[in-house]
Amino acid sequence: MNPKDISVVILTSRGPRHSYFCRELERHFNLKGLVVDDRYHASDRILTFLKSCDYNPFRILKRLSLKKRILPFEKRDEKIERAAFPFEGGEFPVEVPLLLSPDPNGPEAVEWIKALKPDVIAVFGTRLIRDSVLSLAKYGVLNLHTGLSPFYRGGQCTFWCLYEKDPGHVGVTVHTCRAKSTEGILSTRPRLI
Repeated sequence: MNPKDISVVILTSRGPRHSYFCRELERHFNLKGLVVDDRYHASDRILTFLKSCDYNPFRILKRLSLKKRILPFEKRDEKIERAAFPFEGGEFPVEVPLLLSPDPNGPEAVEWIKALKPDVIAVFGTRLIRDSVLSLAKYGVLNLHTGLSPFYRGGQCTFWCLYEKDPGHVGVTVHTCRAKSTEGILSTRPRLI
């Protein structure tokens, strides 16, 4: 089968690496649409931060202190990422339908994806995808994330590997997403170091 015969919808976030991922998949597959998780507004971040600290003032102060210490490194990383993955010709492929969604699992996104009838849904850099979306792809859903499962999960896996002086677990995991869980069949796990 010719890869261009495989229709793909991508669920992703904003950022240079996400844009690069989308442009590369567009080069190799029949990219039918992009759903961009557009939830990261300041008010959402503050509420999420407070919830993650259980509204505990000591946890809040501890997390703010850590954030202050790592902020220069995050800014450096953003600069490096922009240089490594420049937005050539725009943030996302222009000819591909785009849905900016505050919730990629929400009714609007589900109906939009359903109308595109994708063979495969590719997930990179978004939140946990629910059953309502997982059932929409003819052949399945693939999730790509940095870090080697099950050793490191969640955001900033590469940072935590290096912080823990564990460069042997810097890598990428690609797995299928199944109903009730993101733990599907591990497709590949190349180590980078």
